Amino acid sequence: MNPETRQERLAAMNDAWQSTEAGEEKAEKKEWENPPDGEYQARVHSFDFHDGKNGLALRTQFEIIGPSNAGWKVSTFHPLEDRDRLKWTKQHLSMLGVEAHSLEELEVALPKALDKVCDVALKSRQVGDKTYQNCYINRVVGGVTASASQPASEEPPPHEDGDRPKPKDEIPLDDIPF
Repeated sequence: MNPETRQERLAAMNDAWQSTEAGEEKAEKKEWENPPDGEYQARVHSFDFHDGKNGLALRTQFEIIGPSNAGWKVSTFHPLEDRDRLKWTKQHLSMLGVEAHSLEELEVALPKALDKVCDVALKSRQVGDKTYQNCYINRVVGGVTASASQPASEEPPPHEDGDRPKPKDEIPLDDIPF
């Protein structure tokens, strides 16, 4: 794909991009050979632009890291030239911590999300004689940079010997009823 042509196409959608709020539902993807339906941990492997039947789309490819089917790749496709679907694209990118004020900035902002670890769900549906599998990001759990919406895990510091908190009312061992 010619980069100048892509940039022109992205620039043509800037007004719609800037005036669209991120959707609250999960985005769908195209049919692709995938592992069985279920929940997996996956890392963001790559992004690329794909010219398909619905126009220019952003493909996010995940690599499953567990608990099963490690190494399988699953993808989401988000149309960039469909005004009605931009909210799902923005929601997807927002979950990954990608912020772009214009579609032209998108290509530069995408690497920020590479290698992030996500909980994803794969769900299939039958349409006529075809089976389509959708990939949903349930949450971002970590990676190169933590998601701004993901609170940092704070564990209390370990207690030193003798500094352990004592229960209010200690029960003598001979009073335990078992």
